[in-house]
Parts: sequence; structure tokens; C-alpha cells
Amino acid sequence: SEYCCTPIFILTATKMDMINKHRTSEEIQCWKKDLHSEAMDHISSIATRSKSIKQVFILEEIIESSSLEVSKSCLESISTKLVEICRHKDLLGVKVRTIPMSWKKMIDD
Repeated sequence: SEYCCTPIFILTATKMDMINKHRTSEEIQCWKKDLHSEAMDHISSIATRSKSIKQVFILEEIIESSSLEVSKSCLESISTKLVEICRHKDLLGVKVRTIPMSWKKMIDD
């Protein structure tokens, strides 16, 4: 069966429009870097102590969103990242299987 044996964590900063009002771009990047590092340490610590979780995946960046500043490019960026993760065969442990043409014909009939 196709399933993800590696837990996937994607950090999302919502309400970025509120943060952008009070901080410079440089401050925001520093804040996101610190937040990501802290979250990664915490999740890795939990995984290390877990008996069932051997490995975790944390997206290397924090996805930004804002309901006040919705744009097509923002939504495309988020969906592209999700598609990349969902298609990553090593991460998801999905093995490509071929179906014999005789089976396909039987299914189509």
C-alpha cells in the first residue's frame, strides 16, 4: 500500500500581513529562522525519544500566508511545494508498480 512512513511537518506562518506591519523584512527573516530552528529541535527531540518514529521530515522553510493578501502567486507557490512533497518517492516510500496490459484491459472492460 502507499502511505507515508515518515511524518511530514510543514510550518506555516499565517496572518503575515499583521507581522509585516511591525517588522522589517530582515527582522522577519531572522524571526522565521529562529522559529524554524526551535521547531526542528523540538520535533527532532520527540522523534529521538519515540519508539515508533525513526525519522521525520521538516520542510526547510516556513510557508507564509495571509487571508488579507491572497494572491494567485502565493497559492501557486504553496501548491507547488505540496506537490513536490507528495511526489517525492524517497520521502513517501512509494514504489512505482507496473500493471500488466492484460490486467489493464480487464479493468477497462
